[in-house]
Amino acid sequence: MKHQEEIIQEYIYFVTEKKRYPTQFEFEQHTDMERLNFKSNFFSMTELRETVWVYFFDKTITAIQKDVDYNNYSVRNKLLTFYHTWLGILGQNEGYIDFTTKKDSRTFLIPKGSSPFKKKFLNHISNLFYEGYQTGELAKRPIFGEQLKSLFWVELMFILHFWLTDKSEQKTNTNGAIEKSLSFMFDVLGKNALDTGFDFAKFMFQNSRLKNIRNLLKKRM
Repeated sequence: MKHQEEIIQEYIYFVTEKKRYPTQFEFEQHTDMERLNFKSNFFSMTELRETVWVYFFDKTITAIQKDVDYNNYSVRNKLLTFYHTWLGILGQNEGYIDFTTKKDSRTFLIPKGSSPFKKKFLNHISNLFYEGYQTGELAKRPIFGEQLKSLFWVELMFILHFWLTDKSEQKTNTNGAIEKSLSFMFDVLGKNALDTGFDFAKFMFQNSRLKNIRNLLKKRM
């Protein structure tokens, strides 16, 4: 929608500077709402607040897709690129992120109003899962369904929390946290001894069943 990004940026600036959320009336007084036409872009301040998180996500996707080599990355490296790019964009708005997470966060630093962002993020993860199944990077485990994908949302919130509390120079410890958490996730979701054991059991079952069918056919002949 026209002027939507400008409204979002004005809102981020207001919250960062004032360290509080404005009412709609106050925000309209603070900005040139006659020109930006707030009501044509947002139904409420709640919707605007939710859209900020989506805005950061969309900027991340736009940025990583500009990398000409991105499509050739492994699924793991695509996720690694997403996390680093996302944090880079959050870093440009750290004052806003710091305020909103402290003000609104529920259990495990899940920001209030992040549901639309979560939906888009999990859809992104679903696309990467599909790609991972095709390349063999990820093992199919239908029994767990969507729960496995939700683990990446938990990981993302862990990374956000770690990044916000990282006191190391240029937040270098966050890089280690991302690497280790992502390695753990792919150790769990990649093909491992559990999958090999399942494949073996499936093979034995199918061959045993085939043998029983053959024996049954011989008796009837």
